[in-house]
Amino acid sequence: ITMTPSNMDYASEPVHFGLPIRPVVNEPKLSGSAKTPSVLEDGGSTGETLILPNSNLYGTITDGDGNPIPGVAVSDGYSYCSTDINGVYQMSANTQARTVNVTIPAAYEIPLGSDGRPAFFQPIDLTEGKKAEKDFTLIARPSIPSRFTIIGVADAHVKDAVVNGTSENINVRFTTAMEDVQETVTALGTEIPVGPGGESAGEIIGIALGDQLWDEFSSTTYNNIKSKFNTLTNKAGKTVPFFYCIGNHDHDNNGTSDYTSENAFVNNFGPTNYSFDMGNAHIIVMDNVIYTGSGSGTISYNTGFTQAQIEWLNADIAKVTGKSNKIVVLCVHVALSKSSGGDAGTQNAVMGALKNNFKN
Repeated sequence: ITMTPSNMDYASEPVHFGLPIRPVVNEPKLSGSAKTPSVLEDGGSTGETLILPNSNLYGTITDGDGNPIPGVAVSDGYSYCSTDINGVYQMSANTQARTVNVTIPAAYEIPLGSDGRPAFFQPIDLTEGKKAEKDFTLIARPSIPSRFTIIGVADAHVKDAVVNGTSENINVRFTTAMEDVQETVTALGTEIPVGPGGESAGEIIGIALGDQLWDEFSSTTYNNIKSKFNTLTNKAGKTVPFFYCIGNHDHDNNGTSDYTSENAFVNNFGPTNYSFDMGNAHIIVMDNVIYTGSGSGTISYNTGFTQAQIEWLNADIAKVTGKSNKIVVLCVHVALSKSSGGDAGTQNAVMGALKNNFKN
């Protein structure tokens, strides 16, 4: 994709997709090979996608052969859009957005980055009028899996310190625990039946359900965690996709707001609110820890969800097709209850939205 310089003169008339319109001077345009989307300056031919002047986040989603994939949901963590027939997505994204996230459809494999993390997102910077162009490639599965297994790991509490004044290092326990997880993954692929009729585990994915850290935010700690979670392998030797959910100890207690306290997590693990599909399930990961600290180095928080998160969730649900016949899996760190200063109202709103839209 190429974009003309940002200091351009835009036409004042609205742009209509698929309809002949007058030429637009110096409009940003997408171009590529015969298999990828092509947008000309006049934007007037059916099948061409014109990037609108108010779109500050856009790109293409294509398959392994460069063919566009329409209908893929894309989010900035605040709202959603979908790719069009040319595989192009665009939106007027929130300027506070830190990542652009693709909801991986069940028909496509979960992409992995060079470090083993699921590569469904990319970092963005939309501050000070900046725009971001981010492309994704998805590889089609031979078939949608009828069975899959989620391994959840919570409260690793990794920290480069001793326990209770003894010489036992927490990282030693973490290493031993992850060796046990690897043994379980291997056994699920060969020995352990999980279904009522002795069915196999199917494809295996993992989710770290928060408090990967214990209030220590050094690069050494982050790299230690990723080196364990994102190097698990299944029986075929393939890396197991391991996703991340944020917990209270993952919020930087030197942050001056809930937003800034998440920066280190986002930079190292990825977004705090996102979703993906697997088999006949829609899996949603959300942050239900609302940091209330002031940067003093002491963690304080409430549990619940913000109104912005509820709006994001409703937009996410609206993009799910066939949801009345799907199951939904919600991944959060803190149990949905009134404990720890929990906001029952927002928690009920989240659960109500899920129960009203999904089969199970």
